Amino acid sequence: MSDPAGFDFSLVEEPLFQFIVVADSHDRLVGAVDPEFPSRGHQHDRVMALIKLLSKMPAEFLIHMGDLVQDYPETAAFPESISTAVKALHELPMPIHHVAGNHDVGDKPDRTMPTHPASVESLEYYHELCGQSWYRIDREDCCLLVINSQILDTGMAAEIEQRAWLEAEMQAAQGKRIFLFFHLPLYLGQRDEQAMGNYDILGNISRKWLLDLIEKHDVKFAGGAHVHFAFFDTIANAEYHQFASPTFTRPGFSHLFSSAAPSERGRNDCGKLGFYLVRVFAGEIKLHFIRTGGVTDLGDLLPEGSSIVITPAHGGARGSSLGATLREPILRAVEVPFTFPSVVRQHVRNDYPFYNLRELGAAHIRTPWHDWEDEAQRRRLGQLTKAGVSLTLFSLDESGERYPSVQSDAAAPTAMEWQLPGRVIPPEEEFAVWVAQCRERNLQTALSPVIPSSAPSGKQHPRTRIGYNAAGIAEVTTWLRDREESVDRLVVDLGFDTSRWETWTQIAAQKSPGDPDWDFKFEFDSVDDDHNCMALAEAFVLNLAVPGSRLFVDPLTDHDRTMDEANGLCDTMHNPRPMFNVYRSLNAIVFPENAAATLPRDFEVRRPHDSLYAITSGVRKFALVLDTTGRSAIPGAWTAATLWDLRRGQSRAWSDEHPVTFPYLISYTTNPET
Repeated sequence: MSDPAGFDFSLVEEPLFQFIVVADSHDRLVGAVDPEFPSRGHQHDRVMALIKLLSKMPAEFLIHMGDLVQDYPETAAFPESISTAVKALHELPMPIHHVAGNHDVGDKPDRTMPTHPASVESLEYYHELCGQSWYRIDREDCCLLVINSQILDTGMAAEIEQRAWLEAEMQAAQGKRIFLFFHLPLYLGQRDEQAMGNYDILGNISRKWLLDLIEKHDVKFAGGAHVHFAFFDTIANAEYHQFASPTFTRPGFSHLFSSAAPSERGRNDCGKLGFYLVRVFAGEIKLHFIRTGGVTDLGDLLPEGSSIVITPAHGGARGSSLGATLREPILRAVEVPFTFPSVVRQHVRNDYPFYNLRELGAAHIRTPWHDWEDEAQRRRLGQLTKAGVSLTLFSLDESGERYPSVQSDAAAPTAMEWQLPGRVIPPEEEFAVWVAQCRERNLQTALSPVIPSSAPSGKQHPRTRIGYNAAGIAEVTTWLRDREESVDRLVVDLGFDTSRWETWTQIAAQKSPGDPDWDFKFEFDSVDDDHNCMALAEAFVLNLAVPGSRLFVDPLTDHDRTMDEANGLCDTMHNPRPMFNVYRSLNAIVFPENAAATLPRDFEVRRPHDSLYAITSGVRKFALVLDTTGRSAIPGAWTAATLWDLRRGQSRAWSDEHPVTFPYLISYTTNPET
């Protein structure tokens, strides 16, 4: 299922079926430069580049979530615009299914809005052009139901007909997995949020009706559009997504982020633009976001001969050792100020950390103990652990007396990390109690010292180290052995020592079978993304070289209001930096979706050169190349096959031209006769 110049599916399993979701494409016929938002002039070219890319994606069908065009009913250009957009979309080599949006048939009825509601005439025109606006699609054991949200609460005869139809179809679909698609969101932040004056959600009566149906009929997947931002929640057993647009973002929602406004006051936040691939399995539905970046020339996104690598949709159940430390909460709630055309504040959540952790494939999360005690944070963390992600809670405490409370709304944490204030060795009596309490709660145990250290170069004040250094590991390991005590894991601070490969591989070689496994704590220390990509890649191979270890990366987003500025995997608008793709790509290649979590991690890692690492796992052989000297050091006995451009998340057949930036990964075979 891969195109040599399109998409690479080699790291994921074959689904029962898969389909594409595109939301709010807003095609716009070429016209004068727009003085309000210049990026409007690029929307048509963005749509054309998107369609070229979609033509390379193997899928059974495409669902367009509404708002085909920038024009809207009652404008003079609307008929030509929408008919042209529909024709272009239907040239794709797959069936196209439409969801009616407000730019297609009209807005919801709201006396405070400067918009025009759907009418009998606009609905008839849409039905002639795009087909019926409520309908059913059957595939395998799944029933996909599409409804027209724009006619709800209008009192139109079509609304009554659609209501009866949906109730009957859901009843008839018992025993099947039900998907539900609509344009206008049910809600964004809270189920009971005010609808009057809020441009972006359904009316209260229709919302309650749909929520009741979703719960009553055990819907598994619900998706809306309209807001041009990604939002997530769960409704009973359904994942509830709001899909992002491939052409522009809605300005007001950029108030979610602790940063300056993105381009064009938030309307041109290109890092959030893209479309979706939905892969359906017997027991699971996997959602992938394919970023397009707002390109108008497909060559800018996909160089000739390259393929976008489809990576696993989440980090659970595939044996990955990569994780992340949450320096800030996974969830922040915000009240968006009054922004056109809404005349009330909008309650929303920043769901991008959650989506980004899933996209990274992070299999392990470290977060403060108190996040578990906060209901909103716990529910969001629980939505990760439900997919098999392990959760380590850490607590800075003199006696280790804090334990996670028993909760029914999320799977239990995996481990408890006792952070020891100012000491390497835990107090003996308290340690015995703590270990017993953790084991009684079925929690793995981890220790981490919190030690004031010497001042690093260029800093006025000393810094505090969280995690063991080489001397501390030797001390605590000896202490545990002498007392015949044990813990499951020790947190190791990798620090910023350039010789950490030599240091930690040598210490690891001296480990005994009963010694604790290690959790490597890696922090970015620079605002130079090239440096950070190299450092992350080296930490990754170190993690592979030490059996039983895990690698926790920090920060997830830029840390720029502090004494120690550092870029993160994402910027402050939660858009990926190059390190994001390095992490995601290495994680997917070495721990692909079809690698069972129960298989032993068995890697042999060698360092033939300072800038070249050889990774062997069974019959798989990889080489991590850090720079030109590493490339020159590749032995002549190696025959390269595939090259992964880690920073772009793309693959291609190996070529001596290697038109990619470092670091990159190659697969290779060896010729014993050379």
